[in-house]
Amino acid sequence: MNMDKSNLINKGRQYVQAILSGDFDIIVSNMNEESESQRNASILEQSWISTTKELSECKGILSADYKEVQGTDFVIVMLDYSTLALRITFCFDHDGKISRMSALYAPLPSEQAESLQSDKFNGTPIQIGDPKYPLDGKLVIPKSSADVPVVILVHGSGSSNMNETFGGAGNTPFADIAHGLAEHGIASIRYNKRYYQYPQTVPATLTVWDEVINDVNGAIALARKTDGIDKNQIFIIGHSLGGMLSPEIAKENPDIAGFVSIGGSPRKLEDIILDQNKAAIAAMNNTDEDKQAVLNTVIKIVDQVKALTPESPHETILSVNSEYWLSLKETNPQNFVNTLTVPMLFLQGDADFQVSPEKDFALWQTLLKENKNAQFKLYPELNHFFMKSSGKMNLSEYNTKAQVEEQVIVDIARWIHLICSNNKSKAQDRRSES
Repeated sequence: MNMDKSNLINKGRQYVQAILSGDFDIIVSNMNEESESQRNASILEQSWISTTKELSECKGILSADYKEVQGTDFVIVMLDYSTLALRITFCFDHDGKISRMSALYAPLPSEQAESLQSDKFNGTPIQIGDPKYPLDGKLVIPKSSADVPVVILVHGSGSSNMNETFGGAGNTPFADIAHGLAEHGIASIRYNKRYYQYPQTVPATLTVWDEVINDVNGAIALARKTDGIDKNQIFIIGHSLGGMLSPEIAKENPDIAGFVSIGGSPRKLEDIILDQNKAAIAAMNNTDEDKQAVLNTVIKIVDQVKALTPESPHETILSVNSEYWLSLKETNPQNFVNTLTVPMLFLQGDADFQVSPEKDFALWQTLLKENKNAQFKLYPELNHFFMKSSGKMNLSEYNTKAQVEEQVIVDIARWIHLICSNNKSKAQDRRSES
């Protein structure tokens, strides 16, 4: 521990109270130089407004806890918003300055656990990954038949629980997909993201392998040794960042049966972030001069990301270390996706304001126009989480209770069963020839 535990907990509480009172200058003034250069009070305030805009009134702090890992200090403050919690994590450097912070929706501690059983499936708690820091998850297997295909659900960016809970209404797209596919005879594996469950273990040189891919590989290994699952019919369903990384996962695991990219993008993440910030800045209630100043800051940061090379020194950009940005460059699907021979299904909502149908989905189609293994479908009026859009086209629409559209689940199930049927026919043909 670098500093007094109680002192850091008190700091975390004070900073949260400052945020709740709208004093974002205090947060910026207590950031270290590296983080302060990436943030200003206006950006923080806009992010906070977007996160909490349609939540109920905050009832107060539920808890404030300290964790220390490998010499790094963390304080995690949980806020009570009646229907769900908001988890704010502060990382402190050796001088007690904020080196990074994040806010994440989370279930309330008192929330009842979802049922693991139904008349159509059995649910089993599981753990995957590093035995020292195993990830909690759930295996859902249909009751209808044995040796069923299985999907592994891969999250979008940021910290997230196994249900990919998001928005003020606490929507749970991964639970929707898991239970929906079970009704169509398909098993699923889902689990907490590593730094949702263990935020104190984020390495200083974090990469997408640390954050995502290593744990997907662990889930694939678990699927291969699980009774009731067809070991030859393992599929990946990647959402958002998970959809972007699905080609890399397939490249590293060429024997998987296929992958589904839902709301993923082949574009560089920094370009997507720039587009998202342009839209958010345009919606700000500020003068044009102030908006341009914020945009100039974002453009400068994006240019820093683009300039990174393997020889670049370690630095933090947009609260993310340079090694992470470089790992995204290394796994960029534009470089190799057209060489993949596994079946691929790309799904996109046309009301998605985070990943663009015109830029992102269209680029997948261009990259794969000559690849007969790829299929595409665009859904009218569905947002980034494949739920019916309210038409607001901003983060506030995620605060309405909704579920993943049934047709999306039906289409994924049909595609998986078709791939499985084709694979079995090919296997029978090979046996007949021999």
